[in-house]
Amino acid sequence: MLAVPGTRAMLKLLLLVALIAVAIWLYRRSNGRRSVNPPQPPIDPENMVICGHCGVRFPASESSQDADIHYCCDEHRRAGPR
Repeated sequence: MLAVPGTRAMLKLLLLVALIAVAIWLYRRSNGRRSVNPPQPPIDPENMVICGHCGVRFPASESSQDADIHYCCDEHRRAGPR
C-alpha cells in the first residue's frame, strides 16, 4: 500500500469527529425521552356571562345575580339594567 503523507492524521481526525457526532446524537436521543413536566390535564372552561349594566363579559362564578340578570359588581346590580 502506498503511504500518503498525512493519511494517519486525517483518519484520526475523521474518527474523532465521528465519535463526537455519535456522542451528541446519543445525548440528544436520551434527553428527548425524558419529560421534565408531565402534561397537565386541560382545565374545564367556565361559563361566561354579560353584565346587564355595562356589557362586560366575566365568569359566572364572579357575578352578582338579580332575577335572571347577571352583574359584574354590586354597584351595577343596584343601578339596574341600562
